[in-house]
Formats: sequence, structure tokens, C-alpha cells
Amino acid sequence: MYDQGPLGWLPRSALFAFTAALGLAFAAGPVPARAAEPAAGGATAPPAAGGPALVPAAAAARAVVVGVLEPVRALDRAGRAAELRVERALSGESAADARITIAWEELAESRPNRFAAGDRVLVALEAPSGSLWRSRLADAPALVVAAAGEAFVRDPDAASVEALAGWLALPAAARRSAAALPALAELVAAPSQTFALGALAVLGDVPALGDALAGPAGSAAAARLAALLAAPGREPVRVALVRLAAARGVAALREPIAALAASSSQPPALRGAALEALPALGAPPAPALLEAAYASDAAELRAAAAAADPAPSAARLSRLAARDPSAAVRGAALLRLALLPAQQSLAPILAAFEDPDPQVREAAIRAAAGLGEAAVPALAERALAADAERARPPVAALALAGPAGTAALARVAQDHREEQVRAFARVLLGRPAFPGH
Repeated sequence: MYDQGPLGWLPRSALFAFTAALGLAFAAGPVPARAAEPAAGGATAPPAAGGPALVPAAAAARAVVVGVLEPVRALDRAGRAAELRVERALSGESAADARITIAWEELAESRPNRFAAGDRVLVALEAPSGSLWRSRLADAPALVVAAAGEAFVRDPDAASVEALAGWLALPAAARRSAAALPALAELVAAPSQTFALGALAVLGDVPALGDALAGPAGSAAAARLAALLAAPGREPVRVALVRLAAARGVAALREPIAALAASSSQPPALRGAALEALPALGAPPAPALLEAAYASDAAELRAAAAAADPAPSAARLSRLAARDPSAAVRGAALLRLALLPAQQSLAPILAAFEDPDPQVREAAIRAAAGLGEAAVPALAERALAADAERARPPVAALALAGPAGTAALARVAQDHREEQVRAFARVLLGRPAFPGH
């Protein structure tokens, strides 16, 4: 969590702020390309994998094609290009057997090129923009791999390609609308997990998604998604679908999600996601289900119980925050404590500033900040009394605690006995770290 050296007491996020405050910048012009350099220990990092950004990028891409790559050439230190022999165009104007030039950047010198001669890829492409690409390409016709070079997959399976083609056959303006729900549901059901997760990202952009899936036009898509939730396997896709349903209030999926939460045969991560989703779907979990989750050996279920409990005991949450062996559970308990009155929750939240796990300390900072003005006096007192090591969490919490926290942070910046803490507070206030230097 912390860097070493003269500013080693600062979190990395604060070091970035220090860099900005001191006016440091780094820039490099184009230089000749060179081969990938070995990473530490002599190993070479794997090439960029692409994938997750493909489907969202495809919605507005200039072209989406499947093809086979010819040898890669370097344009400069980071720029790369290759000819692509098109097998199939899912959108755009390319014809089968056409050759198009595609370009991208390789910014990580420890990685080899993401593409190689003979690779078969599905790629979403956009027009090059900016003076750097114009200089690299010298006005030669070319398209750039979308999503900063991440909008591609290797060796796509035929069924997933067909599902993507079905969605892209819709007019561009309809691809994120209720009219796209059947095609998007089929894409979520595609064999490729990458395509499925990308489709869920697009599905989340459909306006009034819950209403659309509950209506006559969306009923078939809702049934398809419900069947996916009940089918075995594909746990990351099902977890993502459950979380999307909770975030968008998709009541049409309430029953299959409730069934997942109650099923002891489902993976704990999926059951936990389902349990946590129920309150957002208007179906708070039954007390017996909550108690079973609290008592579970699976950390995912204990964390979900803390998050989903409609009337949690402050004492129970405090015990979890202090004693649970899982950092995830301790963090979930802290964030749930922040929703209780400060007189019940502040003490265990402040105690968690000393937790050995950095993620739990981060949760404690967020929880303390979430209490707002009620937490500010205790945070300010703790920050002013602590040494540089222990002042970090309360100072960070003050920066997130609203106007009262900002005022208290200004006092820390002025009055703390240690220059390191004063500098940290000044950075969080947007001021120079070391005035006059």
C-alpha cells in the first residue's frame, strides 16, 4: 500500500497528488520500435488479452470484422500496424477476402505484440484520430483497434460470432434500446464468457431496463435471462447478471435470484451476490436465510448477510468488523455500520483504522466519511493526536467527509506537529504540498 523512500509514509494515490502539486510531468516522443523487454526475473509478460471492451465498443465501431492477420510492423516506439485479411464483416463495408490495415499501440514494453501473423481475431475498429495517428499513418487508409486497442478477441467461436452479428444487424441507434433486448439476451447466452460479459455491460445502458424486461416486448428476453441464472456453470456471467439486476431494479428476475440465494448447491459467490441483490429487488431476505448466511463458513455469504440485513445489530456488525477472519467480511461490516447512527457505529469504525489489511482500512475510511459531520470531531481529534503513520486514515476520511471535514482538514494542515501530515493534508485540500519550496 505504501511506497518507500523520502515520501514512503504516503499512499500511492497521495503520491500521485504530490506529483501534480510539484508540477512534475513525464513525456516521451516517438522513437524507433524495439522488441519487448523481459520483465523482472527474465520472464516476458503475456501479450494483451483484449476481450471485455469488445462488445460495448462494437456498438459504435466503424467496422467489426473477423479475419486473419499478416506480419506486424512497427510504426514507432509504441505504434503497430498489420494487414488483416477479412473473413467476415459483421458491420461496416469490408468485403470477404478484402485486406484492410489495422493499427494499435503497445504501451507496455514488457509485453510482446498482442497480434502475430496467422492470428485469427474478431476486432472492433474505429477511425484514427489525433495528430499522432495521422503522423504515424501518413494518410494511408487504416482503422484503429477500438477501446485503446482492447476491443478484440482471439479465435472467436462460431456461435458467439453469430450472436454478435444478430445484435449488430440492428440499426446503430437501436443497439442500446429496448428493441435490442432479445438480441442482447442471446449474446449474454453466447458460449464466449467475454461476449456475455460485454453484452451485460451494454444491457446496463438500456433505458428503464427493469420496465422494459417486465413489459410484453421484453418478456422473452427476461425468460432467457432467467434460464441463464438457473443453468449450471458460467459463474462470473451469472454473478454479473445478478448484480446488474440489483443495480437496475429488474423485478422480472426477482424469483430466480431468490432461488439462487436459497440454494445450498450454488457456489458461495453466486449465492452471496443473490442474497445481497434481494433488498434492491423489493424482496428482503427472510430472517432464517440471513441467519444461515451469517453462520456460514463461506466468507462471501457472511459479507452478503452484513450488506443485505435490513435491520442489522450494531453489536453484531462491530464483532464482524473486529474479529471476522475474512478481510472482505470485515470491510462489508464496516460499510454497513456507516448506515447506522454515528453513536452506534463510530467507535468500531475508528478502531478499524488499525486493521492490518489495507482494504479494510480503506473501507473504514469510506465508512467514517459516510457518517459525515457527525464523525468530524472524532476524526479531527484522532488526526491531530496521531503520528504520521496513524494519521493517514483519519486525515483521508476528513477529506471525504463534506464541508465540515474540509474545515477540520485545514486545521490539520495548519496545526499538526509533523510536517509530513501537514503536507498530506495540504495536498488533499488541493494546495501545494510544501509552500515556498
